[in-house]
Amino acid sequence: MVDFYRMKIFKNKFILIFCFYSIGVFFSSNVLAASFDCVKATSKTEKLICSDIELSQLDENLAAAYKQARENSQDKEALKTEQLSWLKAVRRCDDGVCLKNSYVERIKILSGGKSGTTTEDGSLAKAKHPWKLIASGDQHTCVAGESELKCWGNNEYGVLNIPRKFNEITQLTSTWSSAVCAKDGQGWECWGACKFGICDIPKTHRNSEKLSSGAAHVCSLQGGKVACWGNNKYERTSIPSDLKAATNIAVSDRYSCAVIQGGIVKCWGSDEDGQITAAESLKNINSIYLGSRHACAFDLFGKLICSQVTKEKIGEFPNFGQSRVPEHMDFKYVATGRLHTCGVSKNNKIECWGANQNGQSSPPVLNKTEIVTAISVGADHSCALTTERVLCWGVYWNDEYTQPFSAKAISEKSLFNK
Repeated sequence: MVDFYRMKIFKNKFILIFCFYSIGVFFSSNVLAASFDCVKATSKTEKLICSDIELSQLDENLAAAYKQARENSQDKEALKTEQLSWLKAVRRCDDGVCLKNSYVERIKILSGGKSGTTTEDGSLAKAKHPWKLIASGDQHTCVAGESELKCWGNNEYGVLNIPRKFNEITQLTSTWSSAVCAKDGQGWECWGACKFGICDIPKTHRNSEKLSSGAAHVCSLQGGKVACWGNNKYERTSIPSDLKAATNIAVSDRYSCAVIQGGIVKCWGSDEDGQITAAESLKNINSIYLGSRHACAFDLFGKLICSQVTKEKIGEFPNFGQSRVPEHMDFKYVATGRLHTCGVSKNNKIECWGANQNGQSSPPVLNKTEIVTAISVGADHSCALTTERVLCWGVYWNDEYTQPFSAKAISEKSLFNK
């Protein structure tokens, strides 16, 4: 990313050279290419982009958007100054989530071909809503902006009781049913069902690059090392002693998984229904996402693949086809729930598959002008962030799971007091 611009003296003038290359996969090094040569990546930011398929795609999209904006702009110097300011701000991101949000916002500004207004920290000066991140648990959802958090849904475990004021929020994650975790300038903090030990984040992982949470446990990734804490039922926090050089992690209700060098998936915890067997069957993986008894992943080529247990019935639930990825669609985001999956295609379409008894796999129609920037999935609801609004569909349940409430109505009431 830092090679977007190179200043070159030519006839005693500085000329801005915008360098972008075609995206691809370097088979010899198993890294993704972006708008620069990943083989020569040296900075932390460049390495984050090259190791993440979504960031690599966003990097290419940004290169194209900037090129088009320069062609259309009546004040190219102002656009150049603004872009350099954005680059300076985005280099302060210390994780992939922060980078992704910054890229999405900047592309949104550039796509109109006119200079937008970028604040000192790289965020939009004028956005249709302040939210950048979204995360759903079984029966709740939270959204986060730069320094604002809002949650709604079932409060059985106290997940709606935000413990403090957060500033410069860069990541947000939620357990299946019991807790929420957010990262800001003070590091990670979790709240909700702390009785499971979820909130007891080890000091060495307070600023970890990624944290993933399940029903009653949490795992964290820092410098290739994985740490897990919380309830160790099913041995879901008992990390294999030979687990090294992890590049990605994901946590479910009864098991946990990590992607290690070579795109190999390694899991631990309960395999009673074959869920670990299903997850570890995925090969050449870049990033992984876990459902209750199914797993989805983006492989090293950027393709979304899923697998699930072979049983026709899992406990009291049938197999809903939550691992059957729609054909002829190219996805950029995915979120997995207990029994359904939602993805966002590269042509900006939300597609969900699997259980749909409560409308959780029936997303609303998007406006022609809005772009989906994030998606999250709970037990019986799904939500998405777009450039124009927060969308939720399906239902949340009460504490006794006897009465459903419209996810759309509850989210709108929480966000807009409707």
